[in-house]
Amino acid sequence: MRCVVHVEMELWDFVLEGLRTRPDFIDIPLGHYCSFWQRFLRKYLPNKKLPAWLIINKSLRLLLQELKPGDQIIISAYTQLCLFHAIRSQVARGVGIHLWMWNPVASQSCFANNIHKLKEEGFLLHTFDKDDAARYEMIWHPSFFNMKVTSKKKEPIYDFYFLGAKKNRGELITRIMRQIMPYRNLFVIPSSPKEFISYAKNIENIEKSRCIIEILQSNQRDMTLRTLEALAFHKKLLTNNIHIIEYPFYHSQNIYIYGQDRISYLQEFLNTPFHEINEKIVSSFDVNTWFDSF
Repeated sequence: MRCVVHVEMELWDFVLEGLRTRPDFIDIPLGHYCSFWQRFLRKYLPNKKLPAWLIINKSLRLLLQELKPGDQIIISAYTQLCLFHAIRSQVARGVGIHLWMWNPVASQSCFANNIHKLKEEGFLLHTFDKDDAARYEMIWHPSFFNMKVTSKKKEPIYDFYFLGAKKNRGELITRIMRQIMPYRNLFVIPSSPKEFISYAKNIENIEKSRCIIEILQSNQRDMTLRTLEALAFHKKLLTNNIHIIEYPFYHSQNIYIYGQDRISYLQEFLNTPFHEINEKIVSSFDVNTWFDSF
């Protein structure tokens, strides 16, 4: 059995839908198994070794106690030492506990300071980013998505679509917006939680667009979810990721590399038909492939 411990959010529900029918998959949305006070303690005492009953509720403790040697627990994005210790205290010896990082380590300063502690205690650390894998001696695996999603065919009303907070890339976002101003564009740049859109709305916007825009953060090397959304929904991609050519799905008809490809080529790029990618290549980025790697 393999358990995936994750944040309760639409994105995870959408991606993990690809695993729902598997008998070896246990879905653990952590918020479902924690009270307000347990979440409070994790947030404000992240590095303390606290009793499991203070961190996770009884139903999750009982579920963890049923796991057998050889089973695996995959914890996504949570970086609090107290959670790892609480989970370990409830499982049998021989149950593997993994951390999957879907964000650059530099954006998680608390985690960066605790990497050596987690390694010393036998936790296995994974990352989507090759540079982080080399820098922190973590296990690398590319990002994943529910690649078997069925897309609703809609007439595009946007040429370019971008979704993302400014983070450390506001100047670049503004520059791209100016350069593609003649096109039909949709930029969703939330600056507060109330401005964020639902993941269902994001999918709707993707289906209505010809090309998705991906803009990496300055401390990031590998692709974001935008790349895989484009691949899954057969959309074109504009990205500033110069390493995108290293991936097997790269094709110049589908992917425009901002900063390398000529701006004057943009119209031709949009009008060129989408080049279909081999199904085996697409499947290698599916959530099932990621799941089977643990």
